[in-house]
Amino acid sequence: ACGLYHKMNGQNRPLIKPKRRLSACQESRTCCANCQTTTTTLWRRNANGDPVCNA
Repeated sequence: ACGLYHKMNGQNRPLIKPKRRLSACQESRTCCANCQTTTTTLWRRNANGDPVCNA
């Protein structure tokens, strides 16, 4: 496993794991599948089961 990161990424593994910023959709957990908004008065689901806003 020691050389696997280097083999896959072409560089040594960083000593400290970099912090990833969350997008607004990932932060709020609910994001419209159509327009990516995170705020609405009413959430519903489309035919695929994805959350969509009431717009």
